[in-house]
Amino acid sequence: MTGVQTCALPIFAVPPEVFLYEMEELAMKFVKKLLAVVLAGTMVLTLLTSCGTSKTKIEDYIKSMPSVTLESILTIGSDSHVTLKPVKNNDAALLASKAKEWLAASENADKTAKEYMDELDYDAYVSFREPFVDDYKAECVGISFIKLPSEKFDSQNAWIAYNLMSKERVMIISNWDAVDGSEGTVSVTTEKIGDNTYAFAVIRTPGRDPDAGEDGGSIHL
Repeated sequence: MTGVQTCALPIFAVPPEVFLYEMEELAMKFVKKLLAVVLAGTMVLTLLTSCGTSKTKIEDYIKSMPSVTLESILTIGSDSHVTLKPVKNNDAALLASKAKEWLAASENADKTAKEYMDELDYDAYVSFREPFVDDYKAECVGISFIKLPSEKFDSQNAWIAYNLMSKERVMIISNWDAVDGSEGTVSVTTEKIGDNTYAFAVIRTPGRDPDAGEDGGSIHL
């Protein structure tokens, strides 16, 4: 016999439904692996950012506080307790711009708003208050700022919120005490000044005059 003999390999026919099933299995395995990678990346990102400063989280913590204690400047020993709702306005950014140069000095980096106001002379004090306070409006206005810790830690935003709202840090700059039990607003921002980052807050609540009851009255200048 002449010529070349060939040996054909057997061909196994795969039913279409089996082929599709196997392709679906491969696709599902790929998708699961891809989702696992994405999830892992998301978790890492969350861990990296969860301890970071967030203005929104600071606002949320302030909003969740049962009350914030504001010092009464007209009635000694009669502090007011208020709740605060975060608002979007320019108050906190304006405070940051006014205190920026003072805070940039290393000797002032850890000082409070009360210390800042105490160091202003009369003309500077009046100029500072002007954009924040209307003495003929029954409104209590307070300011506060705090240098943020350089090291990140768990519950950092809660720590910032509670310290920013502490009675020892909030400086009342209006001529009205806050109405006890009232709801006010708070404007919050963060800003980097030199090597430090600060949180700033401006509080506004209904004001009362002790000489005229809870609804206000005569003006104290």
